[in-house]
Amino acid sequence: MFWQIVLLRPPAGRKSPEPLPGSRFRSTVGRKAAATVLALALTLGSVLAWGAGVPHLSPSCRAAAAQPPAQPPAQLAAQPAAPASPHTGRKAVVVAVPALSAAELASVPMPHLAAILGSQGSSALMNTRTAGSATMVNAGATLSAGSRALAPVNADQVLMASESIPSGDAEAHQPAAVVFRRRTGFALPPGGLGVLNEPALQAANAENDHPTFVGSFADALRTAGLRVAYLGDSDGLSPHRPGALLAADSRGIISQGLAGEAARQKDPSFPWGTRADYAALEKAFVLFYRQADVVVVEAGDLERINTYSPLASPERQAYWQALSLKRLDAFIGRLWERINPGNTRLFIVGPMPGTTAYSNRLRLGFFLMAGGGLAPGLLEGATTHWAGICANIDVAPTILQWLGVPEPAGMLGEPVYSRPLPPGLVPAENQPSAQLAWLGLQANQLASLTNIRPAFLKTFVYIQIVLVLAILAMVFWPNAARPQPVLRFFIALLLILTTYPLALLLGGAAVSSLHPWLMGAVVVIISLALPLVARWAGKTWEPLGAFAWIYIVTALVVVLDAVTGWHLARSSPLGYDPQDGARYYGIGNEYEGVTLGAVVAAMGAFWQWWQDRRHGQPPPDGYPNWRQRLLWSLPFWLVAVVFFHPGWGADVGGALAALTACLAWLILPGPGRKPNYKSLFRLLMVAVLIGTLLLLLVAAWDATRPLPSHVGKLWLEMQSQGATPFLDTVQRKLSMNWRLLHFTYWADALVAFLAALLALFFFRPTFLWDPLLKDRPYLAHGLEVSLITAVAEFALNDSGVVAAATLSLYPVAMLFTLWCWSHLAPSPR
Repeated sequence: MFWQIVLLRPPAGRKSPEPLPGSRFRSTVGRKAAATVLALALTLGSVLAWGAGVPHLSPSCRAAAAQPPAQPPAQLAAQPAAPASPHTGRKAVVVAVPALSAAELASVPMPHLAAILGSQGSSALMNTRTAGSATMVNAGATLSAGSRALAPVNADQVLMASESIPSGDAEAHQPAAVVFRRRTGFALPPGGLGVLNEPALQAANAENDHPTFVGSFADALRTAGLRVAYLGDSDGLSPHRPGALLAADSRGIISQGLAGEAARQKDPSFPWGTRADYAALEKAFVLFYRQADVVVVEAGDLERINTYSPLASPERQAYWQALSLKRLDAFIGRLWERINPGNTRLFIVGPMPGTTAYSNRLRLGFFLMAGGGLAPGLLEGATTHWAGICANIDVAPTILQWLGVPEPAGMLGEPVYSRPLPPGLVPAENQPSAQLAWLGLQANQLASLTNIRPAFLKTFVYIQIVLVLAILAMVFWPNAARPQPVLRFFIALLLILTTYPLALLLGGAAVSSLHPWLMGAVVVIISLALPLVARWAGKTWEPLGAFAWIYIVTALVVVLDAVTGWHLARSSPLGYDPQDGARYYGIGNEYEGVTLGAVVAAMGAFWQWWQDRRHGQPPPDGYPNWRQRLLWSLPFWLVAVVFFHPGWGADVGGALAALTACLAWLILPGPGRKPNYKSLFRLLMVAVLIGTLLLLLVAAWDATRPLPSHVGKLWLEMQSQGATPFLDTVQRKLSMNWRLLHFTYWADALVAFLAALLALFFFRPTFLWDPLLKDRPYLAHGLEVSLITAVAEFALNDSGVVAAATLSLYPVAMLFTLWCWSHLAPSPR
């Protein structure tokens, strides 16, 4: 059977070497190791400083960037406030289309939209996360704040001054202008609109773990002297205008607009018996386009279909959907003819897909930018570093940048710009909608990745938990009750499990369609084939040779993928999920833990193998000296550099955890030995100082790049706001870890690993240490450092539970393999 093929032959009665002499950790080691760490840190700083002159290009469009971008990226970071001129002559037209998804957009011919994209338009899929549930009102509040926001009940009741409060409200049938002034203390201008529940809207976001100011977008425009107008609605039986939140300032006021019955026409065949009156909206647009600098148009027919969907058949919904998209396309074409594309930029926003699309895991919205001299391309920004994908928090900063208005404090998004289209998407006369078709394909593939992710990861986690519990049960059984085939099966399964993260990384690249069954087959084949290769490569050292080779190959593949552009991680179930939006680039928490766990455990194993080959037993002069530790710590420094680099790993928490692993590797005296606390304290202080200096160096460098990562953006925010952004970040990371402890299945795996280690070392302390690790001090040193690094991962990352769980698999697998191996019957050879 497979585990019999993979399994190495049982031990033939290996003789234990003499006990180690109990030499003390020399006092000079602390000074030497501290000087060495400082020298390597300065080298690392020089490497990072040299990298500042190397421009970073987003990997998703490296092939398309053989020529300079049509629109060179400007400095996108927030600058100190400067007076913006209201006389720039630029205008913005924003068309908000609630319940629009890119997959549905590509399902219906839209010639006008395709023509705009083919001439001077760029587009992207858009992450739609909010601070709460996936609702249109939360999406509208998020667009307005430039930061993930919440909206209370009825926050979408944005009424014109002349309208009356709808039935069902406590102040029903009273004039909206009177009620608004009563609630807020502000007077609505004639022809203006007001957010009736503005006080509740601001109160709902006061307790967020990040700064959230709904109305920041319109406030910035008002401060710059620019005027805003709002047209349209998504009303059904009651007022429902989520798009109006984008146009309202923090007082809840929109100075001018048109909504309600004047913006709709009766249609008994359409949901709720009404639909958008595009002729009336076009006529009003001509007027407001002359008077205002920013015109927000809410085309709400798709949202009416969405809210009516529980009452209609799927066939009827599909008919309305196709008809509404055609009408929308014609309306956009007429707006495009009305504006001056030289000084006006058109923005089309799908803030949230409809209920049906969202339930089918199509959770990405749509963002289009056209006009103003823009060339066809895909949108990309500092939030995602991914051509063709942006975030909803990027919409407001992008419009403000076009208008020359400084981005206000509290906006977490970044402006997006256009990257050239890859060669396969360059529009041709016979294929004008190539860009829309590509976005639809991308949306469906990312939805497939979201669908298959839980199956792959839950299977991985729960097999780990079951295996850990099974081996623990075997440990505490009598010796006679330990079947030899079961022990062999455990060793083989442990090897397969440690191969699984590498198989998930390679499997996504091997499957272009992301079909779950096909990807599953590829992952299984890789998980079974690689252990056979590792078994052959590691046959010179039993039983851990195969494990060590799998570990080091896994770490190398992850590091190379990060350095070359994250191509594998983007299609891996253990990599990114743009729909969830937790990570878009760099090394995520899953593969961060995999890399560190694999490197530390592999280095301990290879070090032990090398010493055994040289001496046959541990050297007689005592435990490994600091020169040996320094030599074998070089891979940790390499990992730390990759993690620190904003264009590669972009992971500060992982980099600090890697530095912790370096520190522990260099200064820990080894299991069972008395530490020199004075040297340990000195080295700890030096390490803290070096880590702080390196972090500041990386942050300052990253802030000067055209597309800074989250480290550089934090540095810029601290320059203008002091320590508040840093403290908010720390609070956000702690709260995220606390939430993950409660609902992620990775927490179950971490608890299982910790329970296993506690049971092994505290309930029966002699059975494992004396026969297995006492004569393997180098391996024991690597396993000890692995556990310390897992603690650092948990403490230093916002998803530390995930990183610590994936890291712990590697040392635990080696420990269990040693135990299973020691209880196999000796080979007859």
